[in-house]
Amino acid sequence: MRSLRAEDRVAVGLDILPSPFTDIVGSVADRGVVAPAMHGVSRPRPASPDTRP
Repeated sequence: MRSLRAEDRVAVGLDILPSPFTDIVGSVADRGVVAPAMHGVSRPRPASPDTRP
């Protein structure tokens, strides 16, 4: 989040704990939390090759 915001890129911080970089507090396992976080996203970026399992 720090890097994205430093580059003036649009990003929403979602975490289970509040912080200066958290916009939405909740779990990624909760669809009711994730759905609003994804509002306006037309195509999520795929993970980079070095982070895929």
